[in-house]
Formats: sequence, structure tokens, C-alpha cells
Amino acid sequence: MKTIIENATKLSKYLLHDDTPVTFLKGQINVGEPTNLDFIIGDLNKDNASLVEGVSVEVDGPTVTIAYAGNFRSADVEDTWVGNKFIYDGEWLANPEWSKSDPEDMEETE
Repeated sequence: MKTIIENATKLSKYLLHDDTPVTFLKGQINVGEPTNLDFIIGDLNKDNASLVEGVSVEVDGPTVTIAYAGNFRSADVEDTWVGNKFIYDGEWLANPEWSKSDPEDMEETE
């Protein structure tokens, strides 16, 4: 797998399969085949984000699990990947500022 991280925070913003094309441009990032894009990321670009390939994850159907080192959580634990929930800086780390108050996460628990 590969992840797009925000350079300033190292937050993992997107997690993608290895074969998903990613093109960094000046004002955006294109994800998918150039003739049929999956989506465009408008708030990240070649100046403020990076692509990290070969990140370690476990995939079980639609669920992607991350084994991460803890700073405020216990070390060597696993959790489901969600954008902004993890920092990637050579290894996965828990984001100490992440909370489940994100509207997208609330939908999953209802």
C-alpha cells in the first residue's frame, strides 16, 4: 500500500493500493488513471504533500488495519485506518489530536 501524507504534520491523509496511479501537480493531486480519474485532491499538492510507498498494513476485505507504535496509546497495537488518525514518519504512529468526533466516523458507529 501507499499513503499520501501532509508534509508539515506527517498525517496520513489517503491510503491507496500500490497499483493506483497518483499524479502530483502544482495545485492538486490526481488519483486514478489520467483518462478516468477516481478523484482529485484539491487541498494537497506537490508543494505540501508526499507519497510514501511500501507502507505496512493488513487488509481484510474493505478494512485496513495498521500496527502502530503508541505515544499516548499502548505500543504495538492495531487499529483501523482512517484519514488523519495516524501519522506516518517511517513508521505508523497514533495521532494524539485525532478524535472520533469526525462526522464520517460517527456514521460508522450509528
